[in-house]
Amino acid sequence: MKLLRKFIDKIADRITGIVDNSFSLEEKQKWIKQKKKLELSKKVEVFQQEFRRQIYTFISSALGFVAALFWRDALVDMLKEFIPSTEKWFPKLLVAIAISVLAVIGILLINEILMKKYRNGRV
Repeated sequence: MKLLRKFIDKIADRITGIVDNSFSLEEKQKWIKQKKKLELSKKVEVFQQEFRRQIYTFISSALGFVAALFWRDALVDMLKEFIPSTEKWFPKLLVAIAISVLAVIGILLINEILMKKYRNGRV
């Protein structure tokens, strides 16, 4: 029973950061190293979370940019209709609409993944 109590006291001291004089110098150094590792792992975790958020933002922006480029081509060709030209603008308009829909779906999927991870505490 005394051993169990001593063990519980050591764990309680570790958790609260209270260092008892009964601990050896090696134990104290070991606990300090563990605390530093824990702090470092928390910093790495925060970095990973922010990195994922930035990647999701980058992908969403890229999808929007691609959709904007297709819209640009479609609108330029539609305006060229008023100026005689041999190119057809209607297929480009359909492609711009399709790319826009796909971009919006992609952005919504990325947002849903991010929100699920955020709710679960992983991002």
